Amino acid sequence: MIPSARAPSFPTLVRMALGRIVAPAGLVVASVMFAAEARAESPTIPVHVVVEAPASCTDEEKFWAEVTSRTSELSLGPATDETPVLFVRAWKVDGVVRGDLTLRTSRGEMLPPRGVVGRTCEEVTSALALALVLALEEGALESSAPEPDDERSTAPSLRRDERPRIETSMGARGILAHVDGLATGVGIYSEVRPPNLAGRLSFRLEAATWRRTVARSVGEAELTWLLLRAQLCLRPVTTLALSLCGLVDGGAFTASATQARNPLSYSAPWAGAGLAVNAAWNLSRTLGIEAEAGGLAPFVSDELVLRPNVLMFATPAVVTWVGIGPVLHFD
Repeated sequence: MIPSARAPSFPTLVRMALGRIVAPAGLVVASVMFAAEARAESPTIPVHVVVEAPASCTDEEKFWAEVTSRTSELSLGPATDETPVLFVRAWKVDGVVRGDLTLRTSRGEMLPPRGVVGRTCEEVTSALALALVLALEEGALESSAPEPDDERSTAPSLRRDERPRIETSMGARGILAHVDGLATGVGIYSEVRPPNLAGRLSFRLEAATWRRTVARSVGEAELTWLLLRAQLCLRPVTTLALSLCGLVDGGAFTASATQARNPLSYSAPWAGAGLAVNAAWNLSRTLGIEAEAGGLAPFVSDELVLRPNVLMFATPAVVTWVGIGPVLHFD
């Protein structure tokens, strides 16, 4: 007689079911832990960061926070011959913020800088961090890194410039001048701003003309000034578009009293030096409005006297003026 097989008890069935569930789950947990451990132990690329920017704009801490929010493959390292070095610069000029990122590889090669233009320091800092991450993806930070592909777009707001370029602008303005009386005029100028001193220094050349009519009992006279003015301007506060300028004038002064009992016309040289303050409002990256107020001490004194001994005009000790007009920026 063959004995009948005995069915497993309920506790045995429970243990068998748990074994079938726990074993695969344990394998999954172990795999996840192994992957996390491997990721944590994956080596990062050390880099050394040098930031050159106003403290109120950005610094190493702010820049590195933007970098670590985008990648975990980089770490800060000491300045050694084997460590890539990042040179980060940011500066404010003409109402915008500019920045560039330059990389010196572990082989000592200087890669072309990546330039950034933004409205705020935060935008520029974020864009520079993005440029670094893209350089990492291109392999620029690896020891055997190829040269970056110049055709690859870095970001919509990024531009690759070799260096901050010389900025130029030109503008025109109407002028009200006080020259022993009210005179009106116009001026047109061109300005050059080199990248030195973070773009705070500029040189300006202006051609202007003033005109004034003088009326006395003996007749009328037309006074005209033709000026060529050179200005050297320093912008001490870059967040506000204010400039303090030292200037010199050279030109000619003409007087014509043809509608008089004793007509008289003559010309004389005009020269002087003084100071001016410019305030600019940028409506866009290329168009703005600028106002100027200044004072000048003439080097030459002129008098217009009509017979019989009637003084029509005398050069004052100080000439003052105000002007306002549009300006175009080129960069």
